[in-house]
Amino acid sequence: MASSKVVLIKNNKDDNYGYLKIRVINNRKVKLKSLGIKVLEKDFNTNKQRVRTSAPLSDNINIKIEEVLSELSNFNNQIQAIQSTRTTVLNYFDEVISITINNGTRLKKKGIRNMFEAYLNSIGLDDIKFEELNQLHIQSYFKFIRENGSAKNTANHNIKGFKSVINKAIKAGIIRYYTNPFDGLKLKYDEKQKEALESNDIQRIVNKLSYDDSRKKTHYNYSSDKRFVSYDEIASIFLFQFNMQGMRCSDMQLLRWSNFKIKNGLLLCDYSMIKTGKEMTITLTPFALECMKYSIFNLIPRMEEDYNEIKLSKENILNRKEEPSDKNIKAIEELNVKLYKFMGAGVHLYSTNDKYKNQFVFPFLSSGDFKEYFGKPILRLNANQHKKMTSTNAYYNKLLKVIQKQNNIQTTITTHTARHSYTTILVENDVSLTEISATLGHKHISTTQSYISRLNISNIYDLNDGISRMFYK
Repeated sequence: MASSKVVLIKNNKDDNYGYLKIRVINNRKVKLKSLGIKVLEKDFNTNKQRVRTSAPLSDNINIKIEEVLSELSNFNNQIQAIQSTRTTVLNYFDEVISITINNGTRLKKKGIRNMFEAYLNSIGLDDIKFEELNQLHIQSYFKFIRENGSAKNTANHNIKGFKSVINKAIKAGIIRYYTNPFDGLKLKYDEKQKEALESNDIQRIVNKLSYDDSRKKTHYNYSSDKRFVSYDEIASIFLFQFNMQGMRCSDMQLLRWSNFKIKNGLLLCDYSMIKTGKEMTITLTPFALECMKYSIFNLIPRMEEDYNEIKLSKENILNRKEEPSDKNIKAIEELNVKLYKFMGAGVHLYSTNDKYKNQFVFPFLSSGDFKEYFGKPILRLNANQHKKMTSTNAYYNKLLKVIQKQNNIQTTITTHTARHSYTTILVENDVSLTEISATLGHKHISTTQSYISRLNISNIYDLNDGISRMFYK
């Protein structure tokens, strides 16, 4: 007699996540049917074989589980049911999209699905069965994408995304191909250089004293309940990303005061990458800490006066015409330590204060839209949260173009340029591939290889401090 059970399978025992699968046992033979659903281990109730109600999209996921179990119960031989289940390509796409939790991934899959539907309509079809999907269809589909204005790399990414969904169907036992429909397609990518700033471009942004800013305080609907963001602050936020190991824009936007802590006299930033879930711990350099000054002074304005006094003392020493003496060098070091402790104390105050710790550090998102994550890490975004992040990302990108123009920088600056620039400087300093992969938080070295072409072995110890000293005096 056959039996079926919902189980959570982890690719690695150290992972926090796992994939939900239906395990069917019949005559001591075991088959697994993947539901294509990735959830946190703590969100899955093993005894009830359901996702806990506190988990995101729990209702949708549990309905999907019940539908699959109900479908299997209609077959006497449940192993055979997995292998013979039939559905059409577009219907399967819709199922995958409905259970995809990450909003960004869901939108990408929906775009691929709609493009394939447009292709089918162009040849007089509404949908096709998996068994009808052959090499001719795949090659014609790729040609259709290219002829409808997509660049080669864009078309390649579309086909790769389409293939990943078909592979899900293969793993789920929906279809078995004698000849894989993708075998006849060879994808060749156009070499595209990632935009990165050179060291002198970064130095220009660091040295810029102030930016011309004629905008009204209500620009981009920044009304009285939202803080106006100056070009000076935008430049500082970009430099913060750069010096925080090329922190992604999404992670910067979601950074809260609770992400900071003091350990052994140093200020640390702990966060989980929203894209990969990888946990990161970064030590704040004096350079990165000063890039947070606008956010710090916004909460405690009186700190700005003391900050300016320390900065003025530093500038008076640095502006002296005589050769730097040991006494002056020591005085600068003492002022830097004083400044670090002073600013760090402000950050530590916010990180432990109930009023501030759940607020975002940088002025892009409203903490009120993320109340369900108060006191908890932000691991997933709902549709509304994802929409707001996308909107503020576009706003940030627009202002970065002004930073680029006013610094006479030829390279296009975007929200991701800080990450590319940080990586480029690592390459120029002969840091090893393994070390670069670790500092960027990549899960796979192949991802890191897309950034670079040649590396030599070196030590990454105190690398952030070294980069900080390149631009921070």
